[in-house]
Amino acid sequence: MFVDRMSIVPLKGSNYPTWKIQCRMALMKDDLWKIVTGKQTETKTTAEKITEDITFRVRKGLL
Repeated sequence: MFVDRMSIVPLKGSNYPTWKIQCRMALMKDDLWKIVTGKQTETKTTAEKITEDITFRVRKGLL
């Protein structure tokens, strides 16, 4: 099985430039960087997300 996972080195004072780039790349990979920069905001509430998830699972026969 293929696991799509990035490894980010733990932050220490001396490795901030490397850590910063690794974090940014990981967020960009998962399409989350726009939220960090404020270009996109998360508008769905937790309840809405849960409702969508349950609806999806019911339709797929998973529940």
